[in-house]
Amino acid sequence: MDNLPENLKKIIIQTKEFIQNNQYFNHNYAIVAFVLFLIYYIIFDKAIELITFIMSLAYPGYMSFKALQQTDSTDDLRKWVIYWIFFAVINLFEQIAWLTLNFIPMYHLIKFGLILWLFNARLENINSIYQKSIVYFLNQNQESIDKYLDKICQKTNELRLKIAKSLLDNDDKKNL
Repeated sequence: MDNLPENLKKIIIQTKEFIQNNQYFNHNYAIVAFVLFLIYYIIFDKAIELITFIMSLAYPGYMSFKALQQTDSTDDLRKWVIYWIFFAVINLFEQIAWLTLNFIPMYHLIKFGLILWLFNARLENINSIYQKSIVYFLNQNQESIDKYLDKICQKTNELRLKIAKSLLDNDDKKNL
């Protein structure tokens, strides 16, 4: 405890004093609650994270396949394309805000519920949310996004050419 910052030490000491001085607080229940929370977090939250990951790919992937196989199901195809766009936005958001999301209790359970809702949502509902959120945002920022993507493509091509030239130069030196 000596290595902790002073403000954190103060909070720990105040919490310890509160627990010791409070006659209505059962210490055994606090320990059991803490252990159960750790068990939940370690086992249940990680299991839900894995189940969510598998479900968010397997079922929509198969349903997208079925929609592509049917020539007359433009509504199904549209629904699953919108799902994949939502899935991409959710995953992009998770990659950016992962540290914050880890502190939200039952985040993966909430995400699992959202994924299940997206599976079963009617096309009108999912399309309405899609139009009001993603389409609106992309329409507002399309020009700057296109410029940024063009710049990335240009830099990627330059790097690809530089690597290819370097590999060819090294190959020529080996043959000499």
